[in-house]
Amino acid sequence: MLKQSQLLIVTAVVAIVGLPLLATANTPSTQETHFGRAQSSHNTQLVAITSGTFEGRGIASGSVFTQGRQSNGFLNFNSNSNGFSLSMAATAAQGMEINYNGTITRRQMGPSGSNSFILEGQVQTFATSTNNLRVVNTFGNCRIEVFDARIISSFCTTNVPNSATRFKGLAQF
Repeated sequence: MLKQSQLLIVTAVVAIVGLPLLATANTPSTQETHFGRAQSSHNTQLVAITSGTFEGRGIASGSVFTQGRQSNGFLNFNSNSNGFSLSMAATAAQGMEINYNGTITRRQMGPSGSNSFILEGQVQTFATSTNNLRVVNTFGNCRIEVFDARIISSFCTTNVPNSATRFKGLAQF
């Protein structure tokens, strides 16, 4: 009987002392990687991306691209400075380029992780190859969708005539 009660006391002490150790064992330690995914030995957490450069290949239409041209898209943004730049250039036709620059008005995380998000912005300057890439102060809006670190769609428009451009990304699988 004495040994049973001693065993019970030892078990209770181990349980009480061990509880804080178990609690800290499940607390993830995080490290941020290039695309904003935090890793731990127990699980993966998502963290907000505050800046980055993203690319996409697809079809751009409107503005200098008229009915649609295969093109490359590039998005650069920095939430700390609240700025973004979206550029598109035709891959086969030389000289077809467009660039929108402005401020970020909204950024929404996508459902599939930190490499997926929607960026909305207010365009402040615009340049196109039809005017020799001369920067024009303007007003407009952009909506850019990134999925798995690739630009999959964008739509930008300004108050400059023939400045609206739509980009539809090709499947990257």
